Amino acid sequence: MRYVFEENIAFSVALSKALFDVGLKVSEDGKKDLWASYFNKSEILNKSNALVKSFRFHYNNIADQTHAFCLSTINKIAVDLGLDEERFDTYEFIRSLLYTRFYDSELKKREFILAEYLASLKNESTENTVNFTLSEFDVICNNQLLNAQLSETESVEVLLRHIDRHDLVNRKSVRKYFLDVESAGITALVAFTGWRASEYGFPLSALRSEVNRDIKDAVYTPFRFHLKWISPKTNGETLLEREITLSTNILIRQIDSLTQHADNEFAITSTPRTDSIEINRIVYNAVVRHWLNFPSQYLLFKELTELQYLESCEDHLTAAERNRFIELKNKYNLENRVVKELLQLKDKLINDVQLQKFASRVYKVDDDKVRFKGVIVRFIKGTLPIADSKLIETKLSMETLDAIKSPDFDLTENAILRIRIELLNETYYATPHALRHIWAEAVLRRYKGDVGKFIRANFKHIDERFFMAYLRNKEARSIMQVAKRTTINSIVKNRINSLGDEKRAYSGGFDRFINKAVRITKVYSQQEFNNLFINITENRIVDIKTNAWATCILRTSTQNLAKCSVDGIPQRYNASPKLCLGCINADIEAGNFYGIVVYVKPDIDACRNPHLPLFLKEVHLDNVKKALKRVIELEEGDNMTNRYRPFINYLLETIEIVNNSNGIS
Repeated sequence: MRYVFEENIAFSVALSKALFDVGLKVSEDGKKDLWASYFNKSEILNKSNALVKSFRFHYNNIADQTHAFCLSTINKIAVDLGLDEERFDTYEFIRSLLYTRFYDSELKKREFILAEYLASLKNESTENTVNFTLSEFDVICNNQLLNAQLSETESVEVLLRHIDRHDLVNRKSVRKYFLDVESAGITALVAFTGWRASEYGFPLSALRSEVNRDIKDAVYTPFRFHLKWISPKTNGETLLEREITLSTNILIRQIDSLTQHADNEFAITSTPRTDSIEINRIVYNAVVRHWLNFPSQYLLFKELTELQYLESCEDHLTAAERNRFIELKNKYNLENRVVKELLQLKDKLINDVQLQKFASRVYKVDDDKVRFKGVIVRFIKGTLPIADSKLIETKLSMETLDAIKSPDFDLTENAILRIRIELLNETYYATPHALRHIWAEAVLRRYKGDVGKFIRANFKHIDERFFMAYLRNKEARSIMQVAKRTTINSIVKNRINSLGDEKRAYSGGFDRFINKAVRITKVYSQQEFNNLFINITENRIVDIKTNAWATCILRTSTQNLAKCSVDGIPQRYNASPKLCLGCINADIEAGNFYGIVVYVKPDIDACRNPHLPLFLKEVHLDNVKKALKRVIELEEGDNMTNRYRPFINYLLETIEIVNNSNGIS
């Protein structure tokens, strides 16, 4: 939904303001002729058209600001600057500079943000050559935004393209389009925050911002943002100050720019305020609005489907199709275990939403619109399309199928309800509550190597403050416990499955435990795999805790062996690379690499300090050696050439400096 929002927010805001300028509001009935006139294609081709002129003015006013924060733009800026897009702080650093340029130039000087960040990069490796000035950053940024502004001709083309794509012909169709964009933004916001649906009724004035004065992460997260608003279920009308990310702050501002004419005090919706509790229904409707189209519109699924098709007719491809085939083949390996799991998920979601369409209020069969009862009647009579019939047959039990096809079956309301429940059983669907669970899992998995760009760009910089705030009540703690169990199951399943992979970029004590468990139990059959999986997840693993440098997966037999353990009890709030990198409970993946780079930096600095006595360097040297060992293990299982080598060389050089040092008193 983030991508849907990003692609449409600039156009929808500009169009909304342009309509307001010519005296039209989607919330007001009437003026049908005026609506028809302004959306007449021949009228739009007239560049002197008032709507066209106003649209171009408003679009160009916000184009740079809006396009600058798109993930695709930030990614291109990172590449042009020579920054590593895999780093957990790259996106946040670029966003911070963009935020001070477009939103708040006084919060912290851009020069300071840049200087601090470049200094941190320089201290991480002698082989790091990234260096640029603020002027160079702005030039690169401006180059990426070069085509954001619209000429007269382009403004007409953009209007006509959106009118065709979204069938914008009158007030109702434009209102539907605005609600689609608004709903996509709200869905992204719920995914960013993981709050209850009742907690989004805030005005824009509830936003707060300040400079981050925490020396541990101020370089990587220069600002802290809060939202001062109520949490009705736990705190009634008492205002709470809740921390949000920079991405969330920007998203709220962007949604508000679309809804601000509503004058309803809601920052995120144009729906009129009648009762503060109504925000529940507004948020729920927004989240479910796009779900039925998600599996067919999700870019990753579309590209995998396209790759499967191109591979199926590889011998008959045109030159353009072959180039596209090579491009997608380099991006996805259809034989890869993770890609196969994604394909299975895609197929399941497509079937799930089809079943949900059956059960919706109105379902289109051929050219007729029928209710759920009508779908079942057609299924019984054999007049439902074959593909739809087969899908229903795969979901209903033989007992139900025999019952509904018997001559004396009575299709009562109760019978219809039972059939609907059975059809929808175990189907996936989106709700605000479901997104709360997904948020919790995203937070727990944010340093895992297989996370998508959305999580990498928006979750990796989140720190412990967010968890403590999120876990302030019983329900949130319950959600996090479920998320922990789901994450543990996923990690164990993927780790066991990966043992057959040619390359395995894992390190740490937990991976050695998995290897040993499989070897000792001699897993061969699927049943043996299932038994081992259940034994590990249900009987062996106690808890999971995420850190940037390693994930702590605590087991029943290793609590007293944990490096942070005191009197046999793990003190995991003391987690640090010093303790974790040599711990039996540590699970380290590619996604932890930059956490190691960042958090071992003080030890590297100490070792390279010519004025520090040798005896003080020894404990730091031990940490550097642990980091070196873990990173070498990651390199041995990695497919990316030289990804880890510069840092490995830097660590080796650091160790050599200490070994050649006599210390200075």
